[in-house]
Amino acid sequence: MASGSFNYRASLKLLNLRDILLILLIIIISIFLFSLDLKRGKSNYVQVKLADKIINSYSLQQDRKVFINEGTILEIKNGKYRLEKSGCPEQICVKMGWCSTQPIICVPQKLVIEPVTKKEKNIITY
Repeated sequence: MASGSFNYRASLKLLNLRDILLILLIIIISIFLFSLDLKRGKSNYVQVKLADKIINSYSLQQDRKVFINEGTILEIKNGKYRLEKSGCPEQICVKMGWCSTQPIICVPQKLVIEPVTKKEKNIITY
């Protein structure tokens, strides 16, 4: 046997029944937690915040274009959202493209567009 090779049969003999049960338990718990996250992660609305104030919430079920401020357009289509146009200089928020679970943040405008599960209107946050 070469001096840098790995012996698989010898490594399998190191595992006993408790090790195998522990590995299976970790796999089962991981699958369960992942399935819970998939069920919980479905958003119904997208919330628009401008300078830490909630401007409005819009349903992701209805296709529309929303004019947020001068030069900034939010597009909602097929349960996803994106900034179609923005008034910021580098357009990083526009380059993010279509999103369904992650927020879109435009730092120069202090604009946050994030998915939420229920509709909230005109609530001031601090």
